[in-house]
Amino acid sequence: MGWSQALSVGVESIDADHRLLFALMEQLDGAIEGNEEASVVGSVLLSLAAYTDYHFAREERVMAACGYPGLASHKELHDGLRAGVMAACGRFESDPDAVDLGELQAFLRDWLTRHILDEDMKLKPVFRANAPRVAAIGEAPLVDLDGIEADALNEELEWRI
Repeated sequence: MGWSQALSVGVESIDADHRLLFALMEQLDGAIEGNEEASVVGSVLLSLAAYTDYHFAREERVMAACGYPGLASHKELHDGLRAGVMAACGRFESDPDAVDLGELQAFLRDWLTRHILDEDMKLKPVFRANAPRVAAIGEAPLVDLDGIEADALNEELEWRI
């Protein structure tokens, strides 16, 4: 399953993140099915991991601003996927043949779809009730560039990519 309007949570920045995550999944599908070099598959996998981390930070920040009571449990779900994806990236980097890419691909697509439908949809009424706050926070950049030196910013972003 790819992106569809049925997956919309009603916040453009979060919906855009979800669309991009599905697009990255399609890139991963293409790299795997096209028998691309391990470096290409690894690069797409790392991009997917980095953007997932970025998206989770945005979504958690918006939930916190709305006072969402389920934030802690929702964050635990995010943390579990982060840990799993980073472990898969590490295994793939060490030995690409040690990772069953078809299994990983199916798991990631299923997790993303189910998470949006089962968990993120619970946020839709909360987001709607806090629309002005959500719009201001959801659209704000996640990195505040004021006062951050370029070298420090690059170091901060390197570990995420």
